[in-house]
Amino acid sequence: MRLAFGIRIELNGRVLSDQLCALLEALARDGSLAAAARTVGCSYRHGWDLLRSAESDFGRPLALLERGRGARLSLAGEKLVAACARAREDTAAPLARIAAEAVTVFTTAPKKASARPLRVSASHDLALIEVKRICARLVPPLALELAFKGSFQALDDLARGRCELAGFHTTGRAGDNAPLRPLLSPRHHRLIVLAGRRQGLMVAPANPKAVHSIADLGRRGVRYVNRQAGSATRMLFDRLLAASRLDPSAIAGYGNEEFTHVAVAATIASGHADAGLGIEAAAADFGLDFIPVATETYYLAVRRARLERQGVQFLLRQLTSRAVRRRIARLPGYDVRRCGEVCDVAEAFAASQVPG
Repeated sequence: MRLAFGIRIELNGRVLSDQLCALLEALARDGSLAAAARTVGCSYRHGWDLLRSAESDFGRPLALLERGRGARLSLAGEKLVAACARAREDTAAPLARIAAEAVTVFTTAPKKASARPLRVSASHDLALIEVKRICARLVPPLALELAFKGSFQALDDLARGRCELAGFHTTGRAGDNAPLRPLLSPRHHRLIVLAGRRQGLMVAPANPKAVHSIADLGRRGVRYVNRQAGSATRMLFDRLLAASRLDPSAIAGYGNEEFTHVAVAATIASGHADAGLGIEAAAADFGLDFIPVATETYYLAVRRARLERQGVQFLLRQLTSRAVRRRIARLPGYDVRRCGEVCDVAEAFAASQVPG
């Protein structure tokens, strides 16, 4: 089996043709658009249209075509070709390694999992993604059918029998997550601790807008990106706003919603927002600065009647394993000391862990 991953060019969110860099490289080498088109296997007309479309997208010429003198790259074209070459060079080894690991999984793992997949509805979490990857590589594997949604929706799925496990997070203070409490029954549910983690304000590197607290989000010129309604992070943010005596209408961008911590971090990294509430690991992934505001615990809720089932017990063994704990501990802001611990529902809402 052969498997390969590659790179692509995106400009303002639009994917450009894979042939663009190849055409520019051939043009620089051959000195002729006609020859370059033949090299990449397209017609002269297609090569011409590809070049002109790209120049329109970039707003500047990428090649200089002169009658009787052939063609050559402009400075912008040379820079783009150099950037493509560097991107390929810098990513070739990591992508090859990832492909090799994937091939190993496909060729060595049984075609069918040893047990029925565990359906997991969960609030977005990077540690849970790592757990899914590890479980998929086991022999035999444990398949986690993971669907990310808000904590409220995840627990509602559990109540309606749409999943076996529901991932949610709480600071431990009942007032922070009041809508979640009625969906959990001390008699019928148990909680599995995944990890502790830090939530905070993610801001651009060097914090150019000088955002140091929730109160700073109300200043003119500070753009916020929010999590969706129904997520526990949104509930936490609304409580922090109330504690700071800030009305949501005072937050520019309060209505701009993303569905994951990674999406919030990406929005800030791209310059479309100045701040957002999210986990420290997502901020680190995008090179953002991070101002901690809360420590919380991420739980997996399960019905007591299903706790002893094979798939759940198999997952519990993985959560208490050294391999899983090491992997999660590498994520910035995560605490794995209680990973895999089973506890009562009351604990999740017992005491506040929010600073101040």
